[in-house]
Amino acid sequence: VQLESAAQELLRRYAKWKGEPPRPPIPVDAIAESVLGLTLEMGDLRKKLGKPDVLGATWLDDALVVIDSSLEGNEGRYCFTLGHEVGHWQLHRPLREMDKVTFPLFSREPGAKATAAIVCRDGQRDSAEIQADKFAALLLMPASDVRAAVKQVTGEPLALENFVARKKAGERIAELQRIQYIWQRVAEDACRAGHSHRGA
Repeated sequence: VQLESAAQELLRRYAKWKGEPPRPPIPVDAIAESVLGLTLEMGDLRKKLGKPDVLGATWLDDALVVIDSSLEGNEGRYCFTLGHEVGHWQLHRPLREMDKVTFPLFSREPGAKATAAIVCRDGQRDSAEIQADKFAALLLMPASDVRAAVKQVTGEPLALENFVARKKAGERIAELQRIQYIWQRVAEDACRAGHSHRGA
């Protein structure tokens, strides 16, 4: 709920700045630059930071977000990564300002002074990365727009209860399939053991 309200608040700030509510695709670059005052750049983060799987980084003291140039031309991944970095800015920068957390130091350029930065690597799964992913999803796909799209496609409102029930049913089916697979393996092993024992 906190993440959703943080994303909604940022969308409200954008609407106030723009004079109209955002519509999909959500202009995350305009939100980052115009509403939050961040500077956006594309760059070869993998080379600059010496890490092969870097997708984005946020230098907190400089209000700078750099997206790795490998995402150029991949608009969906670019927007999600930028939304993810905005999530760090909104959710985790305040913790640093309250002296509750410290971030590692990274140089923006070789030889430059290292400053506090959040460097995001593909596949990272710590709690801050998970929060930033969820924030990006909530920012880029506001609940009201998702509900409207589902209704437009299916003709019916999005029923969360049905979704949860289907998910639970899917989990149960997967569990039963795993059990069936295990029993099948046990039966096959027993059968092989019986044949090899008979042949002895």
